[in-house]
Amino acid sequence: MMYLQLLSAILMFAEPTTAPADEESLVTNGNFEGGVNGWIGKDNGMSQVKPEAAHGGQLGLRVSDESADKGSSFGSRPVPATVGRTYLVRAWAREMSGSGGAIHIQFFDASGKQLTKLELKNDILVKIKGGEWKQYTLRGTAPAETAKVRVWIHTLTPSKTIVDVDDVSLVEAK
Repeated sequence: MMYLQLLSAILMFAEPTTAPADEESLVTNGNFEGGVNGWIGKDNGMSQVKPEAAHGGQLGLRVSDESADKGSSFGSRPVPATVGRTYLVRAWAREMSGSGGAIHIQFFDASGKQLTKLELKNDILVKIKGGEWKQYTLRGTAPAETAKVRVWIHTLTPSKTIVDVDDVSLVEAK
């Protein structure tokens, strides 16, 4: 129950918004036209690039989580980040069934230790809601000791859901 209260509090900061996408993205292959190039999946094939998941172009990411006790894990390759700078993630997403899909900004130190996560009560995420395509924008400021940042697409445990994600970008806010 405490987890759900905390998650609700975090989600209040990350409601869907729209924003222009003029800047050069730090994410490689955010449109998934190059398959999984530039992305790391650790979810036993729950996350796959498919034509039916495309928002723009020919391909998009479909996350099919049919497990009640294992969530998906699909992240962009971490890229250099600067302490105190603010980063924006923009992505188009829709929830095809169930609930529990989310998009995160994650910061790491030079040794790869994750600095933003639920256990530290500083997770930066937005929950994917609704069956229509919607653009989501997340904003996160790099905490002390940050060396890298990435986008993480994840299904929360316990949940069963199918979500599509496409046209992902990560930029430093101006």
